[in-house]
Amino acid sequence: MLVKTQIQRILSGWAMVLPALAFYAVFSLYPIIGGIALSFYRWDGAGPKTFVGFRNYLYALRDGIVSVAFWNNTMYTLGILLGGVFIGLLLAVTLTRGFRGRNVYKTTFFVPRILTQVVVAMVWGWIFNPFFGPLQFIGKNLGVPLFTRGWLGDPQLALPALMIAGSWTYFGFCMVIFLAGLANVDLTLFDAAKIDGANNWQIFFFVTVPQLRPIITMVVLYTIIDSFKVFDLVYLLTKGGPGNATQIVSTYIYQKAFSEAQVGYGASIAVILTAFLVVLSAGYIKIRERGEA
Repeated sequence: MLVKTQIQRILSGWAMVLPALAFYAVFSLYPIIGGIALSFYRWDGAGPKTFVGFRNYLYALRDGIVSVAFWNNTMYTLGILLGGVFIGLLLAVTLTRGFRGRNVYKTTFFVPRILTQVVVAMVWGWIFNPFFGPLQFIGKNLGVPLFTRGWLGDPQLALPALMIAGSWTYFGFCMVIFLAGLANVDLTLFDAAKIDGANNWQIFFFVTVPQLRPIITMVVLYTIIDSFKVFDLVYLLTKGGPGNATQIVSTYIYQKAFSEAQVGYGASIAVILTAFLVVLSAGYIKIRERGEA
C-alpha cells in the first residue's frame, strides 16, 4: 500500500511537470538543438543543405564585421549598465525618502518598460529627427550645435543615441527591483554611518550598495544578457547603420540569415553569441561569489 502511494505521488508529480516540460522542449530546446545543427551546414533557407563542418565558424572568426558587431554590442551594454542600472539605483534610493507624489514618479519612470520596442523606436526616432524633432528644436533655440546634428545618421552619435533610447526602457525596471531590495536593508547601519559623520554619497557607496550586492548581481547579469540580445530597437532605428556604426550581433545575424540567405552562417554566429554569453555570465557570477566570500 505504501509503495502504491509513493508511485501515485511520483506519477502525479510528473503529470504536473510534463506539460511545461513538453512546452519547453518543443519551443525552446528543439530550436536550440536545431540551430546548433544548422550551423554546420550551408543553406539558403529553401534549397538543399550542404554539410560544411566548422567552416561557418572559421569564417565567422575571420569576419571583421562580426568583431565590429561584438564591439558595438559591448559598448551598447556598458551604456545600458551606466544609464539604466546605475540611474535606476539612484532613483530607487531617492524614492525611498518620504515625499509627496513619489508613487506618481514610480509609475512614470516604469511606464517605458511596458512599452513595446516598436513604440520606443517610434518615440526616439521622432525625438532624434533632424528636421522636426524636439532635440533639433531645443538645439536651435538654445544654440547647442550638438543637438541639431542628425544623431541617427552620424557614425559618431548613432550608437550613443541607441544607448540613450535603450536606457530609457531600463532604468524604471531596475528602479523597481532595487526598491524591493531596499525594503529589506538594515536601517541601523544608516544611522550608525550618520553618527560617524558619513555624507550621503559615502552612505550610498559604502552602506547601501554592499547590502544590495545579490540584487545588483542579478540585475547586472539580466541586463548584460538582454542587452546582447537586443534587436528590435536597433533594427527599427538604424538597421545597423550608418555603415556598420551600430551593427550589433543580432542585426548582423538577421542580415546574413534572412537578407543574404546565408542561414547556416547566421546560425553559427548565433551559437557563438550564445556561447559567449554563457561564458561571460558564468565568469561574472564566479567573480561576484569570490568577492563576497
